[in-house]
Formats: sequence, structure tokens, C-alpha cells
Amino acid sequence: AEYMGRVSFRPGTRSHYHFNSARMSYIEALNQNRGGFVFDNHRRNEMLAGQGVKFPIAMKTGTTICGIVCKDAVVLGADTRATEGPIVADKEADKLHHIASNIYCAGAGTSADLEHTTGLIASNLELHRLETGTQPR
Repeated sequence: AEYMGRVSFRPGTRSHYHFNSARMSYIEALNQNRGGFVFDNHRRNEMLAGQGVKFPIAMKTGTTICGIVCKDAVVLGADTRATEGPIVADKEADKLHHIASNIYCAGAGTSADLEHTTGLIASNLELHRLETGTQPR
């Protein structure tokens, strides 16, 4: 299949894509809109490193938790490894905790503390729901 011209993303438009008049293949159109990492600063970074600039070093800091807000939902994600220093203590740790029917909590830190804290919050919210007759939000 062929597409017309260079494809560009235009947020807020109905189709989200705009095509110019020149012909291009599907693969060319796909490559024009490829997201992900951009390495445009690679040469600059090499030059700066050659001048003695020290760049930050990536460090493993533990738990990975991510939240994404969508139009009608919130998506939470977390890794499942619990560690004790360099040792993996549990490969299937729960880091997403149910608080109420419409509330979840993502937690990092000491597992026992998280369980106790989220359990306490969940029970207090349930008592509040029963007392007021309203759903927590």
C-alpha cells in the first residue's frame, strides 16, 4: 500500500495524522511516526565527555511503580520483586494494594509496613462508608 506524503502527528485532529502530497510506502510512513528514544544528543554528549564533564550514573533504586491517567481510568503497574539488599526475597510480591472498590494504592518500601498501613486505611474507609452511607473517593 502507498500513502500520500510525509505523515505527521497532529493531536486534537480527528484522524491524528496528516498526509502531504508526495507518495510514500507504508513502511516509510510508519518510520516517519516512530516514537521511542531519540539519540540526537549523542555527538554532543561525546564531546562533553571528552571535555571532562561527568554524567550521572544510572542506579538501581528498588521498586518500579508507574501510574497513567487516561480519560476514563487510571492504570497502575508495579514490578513484583521484593529484595533484601542484593538478595531477591520474593519474586511475586504484591505492590498494588486494594483500599476500596474504587481505590488502589501502589507502595514501595518495607512489605510488612505497607500491608499494615494499607490494611488500616482500607478498614477505616470501610467504617467511614458504613457510617456515612457514601462511597469513598
